[in-house]
Amino acid sequence: MTRHSTAQVWKIEILWWLITLVVCAIVMIPIYVNTPDFPLKGVNIMYIVLAITYTRYIFLLRYTPLAYSYFFKAAIVLSALIVFFLLGDGLMTLQNMLDEDGFLTFLSHLEGDSAASMFHYIRSEYFFFGVTCMVCAIIMPIRMIVSIFRQRNRGTT
Repeated sequence: MTRHSTAQVWKIEILWWLITLVVCAIVMIPIYVNTPDFPLKGVNIMYIVLAITYTRYIFLLRYTPLAYSYFFKAAIVLSALIVFFLLGDGLMTLQNMLDEDGFLTFLSHLEGDSAASMFHYIRSEYFFFGVTCMVCAIIMPIRMIVSIFRQRNRGTT
């Protein structure tokens, strides 16, 4: 497998970040419009960005600028456990908030069915991206170790 030119790789990386921003905006617009006081917007955005980025790095690592960086791969391997627990903490924060306060604390301004549908939307997308991040946080260090092995022994990623 040949290495791709630096310009091509950076163009692909910028394109992926633009796609990530568009997906993040599409997912978060209903939350910003309907629940302006939702307390976990930042965590939610982090989940969306990390889910897309980690998935991309797992499957398309050779098309990233970081494909031949030992430092990046080693940092991912060493930080995987910390990232996993931080991601899990975000999921537990939402679950505790829903168990203790319910969804009425941030959806009280909406009427019956619209509040219920917004609650299901927020819970579903939050847990979808959160669990995706946690699964990717488990797989990512394995993928980086395999990539380091391939790079050292075969010259590929």
